[in-house]
Formats: sequence, C-alpha cells, structure tokens
Amino acid sequence: MDQRYGPIARIDLKVPPRPPGYAFVEFEEACDAEDAIRGRDGYDFDGHRLRDHMCRAGDVCFSQVFKEGCGTTWIVDYTNYDDMKYAIRELDDFEFRNAFFCGFICVK
Repeated sequence: MDQRYGPIARIDLKVPPRPPGYAFVEFEEACDAEDAIRGRDGYDFDGHRLRDHMCRAGDVCFSQVFKEGCGTTWIVDYTNYDDMKYAIRELDDFEFRNAFFCGFICVK
C-alpha cells in the first residue's frame, strides 16, 4: 500500500504460517482511510482480493485482534450506535472465508 490516499501513520502486518497474510493500516486522517477503503476494497493484490470486513457494517473507530484460548477475538468499536446495531444484526453468524480458513463471526 503506497501513500496515494494520504499519509500512513502505522501498518501492522500479520504473516501467518500459511498465506495469505493480512494487515491493519492506520492513516493519519480518517477521510484518507475512508478513501482507501472505497478505492481498495475488492482490489486484486498479487492474486488475492483485498477486503475490509468490519467496515462493511459502518464507521469503525477502533479495532483489535488477539488470540483467546482456542479462538480469535476481534474487538470493534463503531463511531455511532446505528452502525453498531447494524453490525450486530448483519455480521452475527457471518461466514468469514479465505483460501485457508473458514469460520463464523459470533457477535457477543
């Protein structure tokens, strides 16, 4: 990812034992992040489609992923109540799938 959408504050690249890898990209300005999401969601990058799963539901202001027991937990905060309610309604039991992993999102 280059800086064509604006200055990047931080990139957290995750390289699992089996591809594909993934990354969290933080822009200095929220409007630049929104432009990058619109411009790159679904983009073909080296044979893999870039996706933004959580922003599908609304305006995300914070997210964090960590291992917990035998599963993975993803905390997502939305900027407003309506987006949060939409995410709960639309993403609960949503199938998350890539070339090597398939799982379901369980909203708690």
